[in-house]
Amino acid sequence: MKEKLLFISICSLLIITSCATKNEDMNTVKYNNPLEACPDTPNCIRLSYEVEEDISTALEAFEKTLRRMKAHEITMNDDGFHAVFRIPLFGFLDDVNIQLEGIKSDKTIVHMRSASRIGYSDLGVNRMRVKKMRSEYVRSLK
Repeated sequence: MKEKLLFISICSLLIITSCATKNEDMNTVKYNNPLEACPDTPNCIRLSYEVEEDISTALEAFEKTLRRMKAHEITMNDDGFHAVFRIPLFGFLDDVNIQLEGIKSDKTIVHMRSASRIGYSDLGVNRMRVKKMRSEYVRSLK
């Protein structure tokens, strides 16, 4: 009986989340986000936004953020990062790309994309990761 209830609950959750909003591209046109566009599935989020730090401070803060969030792999390049996160329960891999663009001595545009490598829905994991990453970034500045 418990197994049946668990199965029904999981199926219901998958149906609900697969009907959820498709991927998000927030402020990507305004800031001309150079990262790959999200596919037409709800397992990706791509956004651009400004931070009030110069590019070197932002790079340092994002590196701390990725380490604090326990990224499985972190690769740094001249203007950002590629990180891989492993989903604990199933071991799925998600890719996070962060590209920074200095626009003034004290402002930087952050282009970010977080996407699941496989599957249709991610149950909101990428959206939650980006939200947490933004708050951890602020924490890393302190």
